[in-house]
Amino acid sequence: MTAELRDLAIFGADPHAHPELSWQEDRMAAHLAGRLVAAGYEVTTGVGGHGVVGRLCRGDGITVMLRAELDALPVKEETGLSYASTATATTPDGRTVPVSHACGHDLHLACLAGAARRLAASDSWRGTVLVIGQPAAETLEGAAAMPADGLYERFGVPDVAPAQHVSPFPAGLIAYPEPPTAGLIAYPAPPTAAGAELRVVVTGDGGHVGDVGQAVGCNPVAAVAALVHRRDQTAFDQAVVTVGTLHAGERANVVPTLAEAGITVRAATEDAVTRAVARVARLAEETAGDGGSRGLQGAARCERPPPPPPWYAGPTRPRSARSSPPQAARPARTSPSTAPLLSTGT
Repeated sequence: MTAELRDLAIFGADPHAHPELSWQEDRMAAHLAGRLVAAGYEVTTGVGGHGVVGRLCRGDGITVMLRAELDALPVKEETGLSYASTATATTPDGRTVPVSHACGHDLHLACLAGAARRLAASDSWRGTVLVIGQPAAETLEGAAAMPADGLYERFGVPDVAPAQHVSPFPAGLIAYPEPPTAGLIAYPAPPTAAGAELRVVVTGDGGHVGDVGQAVGCNPVAAVAALVHRRDQTAFDQAVVTVGTLHAGERANVVPTLAEAGITVRAATEDAVTRAVARVARLAEETAGDGGSRGLQGAARCERPPPPPPWYAGPTRPRSARSSPPQAARPARTSPSTAPLLSTGT
């Protein structure tokens, strides 16, 4: 076990030290694909971008899909670790940014590689295992790109898709929703949250600041600033609404024609996300058109890509699945979770 964990730690340290942004994950894809080939999987790369699919069949039975993400975030790492990332990358708009695995995808990949190797080495199960390396999880695009590229038609539809996510729990602890229901592996509360990412864009006339009567009267920067302030003063029912980015302008003496805010919404249900998104959109419209007396008159729009839903376990246990994991794979401790983690799994 010690040698196996040491090998997985080394495997995980490589993506940690060499992270890649969404849609740029060719090194990560090759790293995972090589490990799966070595374990005996039939491996296909380039699915939905840099997506990786490993397939291992052991006769008739259910199909189980295990997944991890390949991409990292534009965040500078300051951990001081010997394998800390010093990587940079170019964003689609041409900016150079630092990159790190601030969301734990390197650890997810190590766990996935370890599970895949254990399954390949065992003859105690029957069925099919699909091991998925998903690109572009952080942009919420890869989960659509792989099915659009024929993931399920080409490799099979999974009966079971266990989820994994780095969480602030002791090692070996598995959280589950409470109360458990006899005979089922599905419980009523979601372990992870639903979410949405919004791009709120406010437009105005723009111009030189010397033209006070025209340019400053339609300042989109002031409107976005007012939106952020109003968000801080607004209570959102059962949802967490966070402003993560603000972009506007190039010079202090020029009023831009456009300003935008990047906003994330997370909640336990899709209905709560929908309500929060609608409220943000109303706040944006009200703020952008909040009267010439405050100098914020303009137009606003709220753009939302397809959101991830909350994760629930499947409603029933497949008949051919084991009723419990083998003794060696059982967790040391379990703990009920009555509230979802505010993570969408990305």
